[in-house]
Parts: sequence; C-alpha cells; structure tokens
Amino acid sequence: MMDVVISIALLGFCAAGVMSFGRAAHKGTDRRGILTAALEAVLFLVLARTMLPASAFGEWAWAAAVAAAFAVVPLAVQRWQGLPFFVEDTGRWRRLAAYASFLFCLAAIALLLITFVGP
Repeated sequence: MMDVVISIALLGFCAAGVMSFGRAAHKGTDRRGILTAALEAVLFLVLARTMLPASAFGEWAWAAAVAAAFAVVPLAVQRWQGLPFFVEDTGRWRRLAAYASFLFCLAAIALLLITFVGP
C-alpha cells in the first residue's frame, strides 16, 4: 500500500515537470524556455525513476509519464524553428540566470545517471 502512495507522489512530481514542458512548448516565447522546460522534465523523470519502488503500478505509471513527455516533443520542435533563443528585451541578469538553470539541470541529470546507472 505504501508503495502505491509513494509512486503516486513521485508521479505527481513527474506530471508537474511534463506539464511545465507542455506549457513551454505551447506558449513559450523563446527557445531558452522550451529547452529549459524540456531539461527539467527529463530531470524529474530521471529522479522519479531512481526513487520509484519496484512495483507494477510504478513501472506502468512511469512509462505513461515518459510517453506524455514524448508526446510534447513534436509540438516543441515545431515551435522551436520560429522562436528566437532569447526575447530581445531580456536583461543581462535574466540571461545569466537562464544559463545557470540550464547548466544546473544538465549537471543534475549527469550526476543522477552516473550515480544510479554507473560510469
């Protein structure tokens, strides 16, 4: 019973990441936002995968979350071509924060993969 509760909580976490990616792909104003949201969705999916207990419910629900994330990719790719990397009036500090967020997501994904999958 506790496995199902933990699975539901972690998959809610995944759903938040996938919905953020979907919102960025649908209403994003620049490429940076779409790319950062995609990395956050991958980070949430990897985190949930490493923490999910081994149960049939968790496996199927995680696979559904991955399928939902992949369903958003065509929309993001279609919108990507017509967007600038940054909106023109983006300030210097906001750009720096965007780069830092992007690098943090990449580092966290790499750390999780090295820790749980192996070198």
